[in-house]
Amino acid sequence: MAKADKKADSGYASFKKVLVTSWRVAAFAWKHDKSIVIGMVGTSLLLAIAPFIQSGISAVLVNDLVSGATTPTVLWALAFGFALTLFVPDIVSSLRKYFERRNYIDLGKEFQLLYLKKKSSIDIQQFEDPEFQDLINKAEDRDVWPIVNMSEIQFNLLRSLTQVAVAVVILAQFNWKICLLVAISVIPRFLTQIKYGKDAWGIWDAETEVRRRHNDLKSHFDNKTWLVELKLFQNVRHFFAHLSKILNVFGDKQKAVEKKRLLFESLSTVVFGLIIGGVAMWIIYRVAGGFVEVGTMLFLLASMDRFQSALIDFLSEVSQQQDRSTYADNLFRILDSENVLYRSKTPVSIGSVTPRVVFENVSFAYPRSEKVILRNISLTLEPGEKFALVGENGAGKTTFVKLLCRIYDPTEGRILVNGKDLREIDIEEWYSTLGILFQDYASYNFPVKEAIALGRSDAPFSLERVVEAAQSSDSESFILEWKDGYEQMLGVEFAGGVDPSKGQKQRLAIARLFHRKAGLMILDEPTAAIDAEAEMKIFERIEGLTSGQTVILISHKFSTVRKADRICVFEDGCVAELGSHRELVAHKGIYARLFALQAKDYE
Repeated sequence: MAKADKKADSGYASFKKVLVTSWRVAAFAWKHDKSIVIGMVGTSLLLAIAPFIQSGISAVLVNDLVSGATTPTVLWALAFGFALTLFVPDIVSSLRKYFERRNYIDLGKEFQLLYLKKKSSIDIQQFEDPEFQDLINKAEDRDVWPIVNMSEIQFNLLRSLTQVAVAVVILAQFNWKICLLVAISVIPRFLTQIKYGKDAWGIWDAETEVRRRHNDLKSHFDNKTWLVELKLFQNVRHFFAHLSKILNVFGDKQKAVEKKRLLFESLSTVVFGLIIGGVAMWIIYRVAGGFVEVGTMLFLLASMDRFQSALIDFLSEVSQQQDRSTYADNLFRILDSENVLYRSKTPVSIGSVTPRVVFENVSFAYPRSEKVILRNISLTLEPGEKFALVGENGAGKTTFVKLLCRIYDPTEGRILVNGKDLREIDIEEWYSTLGILFQDYASYNFPVKEAIALGRSDAPFSLERVVEAAQSSDSESFILEWKDGYEQMLGVEFAGGVDPSKGQKQRLAIARLFHRKAGLMILDEPTAAIDAEAEMKIFERIEGLTSGQTVILISHKFSTVRKADRICVFEDGCVAELGSHRELVAHKGIYARLFALQAKDYE
């Protein structure tokens, strides 16, 4: 009994979710363009009743012709009416297709923009959450089109439901049992669609971990750099075998579902045929007995055929709506998601000055993890200071930067910016203060001048500022060698585009950083792919910054960090040493040992 109650509750919850999602889609379409919705509703209703008008006129025409009792005027009026039913529905159908295409184009565009806008506003921390990543993967499996499909199906549902209602009224006047028998004949088909439509979805939904593995393996074939490594390391066959195994498992389950679907669809068709055939034979028998006119018989048979096909369409569309709503609900869940970082209702401003940043007893552990990454960090970043972070991999350097960038908030302690808690500062204002170059930086396929100007796209474009940034990053040396110079298109997939080398991409990324002219610059291994000469020029530019910019440099190259004002050595999530290069070498601790090891390699 408990299992039955639980199943009923689950079914009710699923039905409720479909209704809620359908309502949200309808509300979105209505808000976007009321004229399109009105046009779709009007044409759907006209197309729904058109077949009944045509078969009704035909029935009256046949009865009058057989009886011979009609007048020429009535006969011609009926003939004219019948002629109109032959082409007017086609005009209405063309009009409906126009509204349908408009709805498809406009609704898809608007929802895609809405989704991307929402996705860009989500806290970066959420994207590092595996569960949220699963939700995004499922939501984007079919992009935003399930929303558009749901909107179209809603109008189809209106059309089918109208036809069912009209057919019921017509058939019930003759014999209500016909309605009941036709309805019963359709039930097995509907149950088959519901049952096996859900199974097909459930396979993909239930195998979240395996599906994530499939997407990860497939990405190595989608990314050009990774594919080159696959080929050169001769790992294509190995990855292909893993993918084949996963797809075969999915495929076997899917084929088992399809076999069951075929069996039950065949049985339901037999049941349907027996019932409908029996009803048709009974009506014909009534005609033969003189109880029903020939035209009326044709009208009843046509109405019965329209009733069963409309009912099947309606139930099928309900099933489709349920399937689409599963995807659409995931999209709406993302739209409804709230940011996980605290936002002050009355954010404070820090102005445009280079900030003074204080870490005050800061500790941090990642969400859903008990491992403490940073422990009791207390240090100060003075305005205009050149500050370096060193330490072994996993020591906490990147996490330190994530807290500074407010990708995460401290688990304990606080970060003060000009004496104000970072959590109370408007996050967009804080981002405008930062200029960051991570190891995994983005490449932008725009003309060179635009790609560099993205460093501060909210500012008026200045070619002089772009050139200055390119010169500071030693990018101009190769930009001027390209055919179109600063107008050169980046990306070989675009007409006339070039494919910069890895080192050139990194220098362009550094150019964007210089173009930003941020109060606080953060560089994480900024010259890993750059030759020694270009690296020297870039760091000379960083050392020569005179605008009071604070620079935080993360690097394993001690030759690049030794000129920093202060160097912070991280070990096991703690500040192990802090001081200038001279002071740390004299201290003969961790830094002195690591510096000596690197210096030995140059002897």
